[in-house]
Amino acid sequence: MEIRLDAADPQQMPPKDTFVALRIGDVQKQSRFTSSRTYRFPHPGDYRADFGRIEVFQRVGHVTVSFENVSKNEDIEVPCELGDLKSLKLRMGMNREGQKPVTPSTKQRTAKARLDAAQKYLVNHHLEEILADAMREVLHEKPSDPHSFLANQIMKHAAPKPVPISGMATTQANDETTDVEVLRMEARDALLRAAGDGSLEPALTDAKAEST
Repeated sequence: MEIRLDAADPQQMPPKDTFVALRIGDVQKQSRFTSSRTYRFPHPGDYRADFGRIEVFQRVGHVTVSFENVSKNEDIEVPCELGDLKSLKLRMGMNREGQKPVTPSTKQRTAKARLDAAQKYLVNHHLEEILADAMREVLHEKPSDPHSFLANQIMKHAAPKPVPISGMATTQANDETTDVEVLRMEARDALLRAAGDGSLEPALTDAKAEST
């Protein structure tokens, strides 16, 4: 089954973090709202093929979590915008019973340590969310200069660096150029690390799906 949803009035678009979910039978598909979206479903095989359910959501917060050292009760704080509520506190637990223990080799442990360090770096600096949001924006806007557009999207999240007053007038231009280059290098390294451990692939797959 193939269902297409089009915006009846393209001039009245909702906020960018608006999502539309369509459910038919036991299958639900959700994506960012765009002017046109096509959904493909397997036939449910019964009367449920005659109707579906559309739901509209708006993302108010998100955070990346690691399952590496999850205890039975680990507190998580999700930054969000819910009126006066600026964060949502959750408690996450994981049951690993039934998993077969694996004894990794020295090479595997070394590779895992590198990937863990890369993942920790991504999580600590929120790079996965920043890069994923930047990719979604560039695919949504389709600017003529995507490289500069991506750089500007990433720079929105860069913390300003203090500049000594005595050298502010003469170094401001050079500092701005240096900041951009450093950030581009960090973004490149982060992409390489994320590609290495597979953490970026789901975000990019989702971003590409949203652009079609």
